[in-house]
Amino acid sequence: MDDIIDREGDSEETSLARCRELLGDEAAALSDEQLDAIRQHAQAMAMSWSNCSARLVLKAEPHV
Repeated sequence: MDDIIDREGDSEETSLARCRELLGDEAAALSDEQLDAIRQHAQAMAMSWSNCSARLVLKAEPHV
């Protein structure tokens, strides 16, 4: 699987074409609707992880 980090830094949705590129052969049999559902789920998971990791950083004790 390719690198999934958005190098341009845009907060816009990833295009379906980019999703197909990232998923490679696994996306060949998927419809646009199926791919869009995967994209939405991935975005929700990324936001959830971002929020979770931010809380972990805030709770972390300073290293001595």
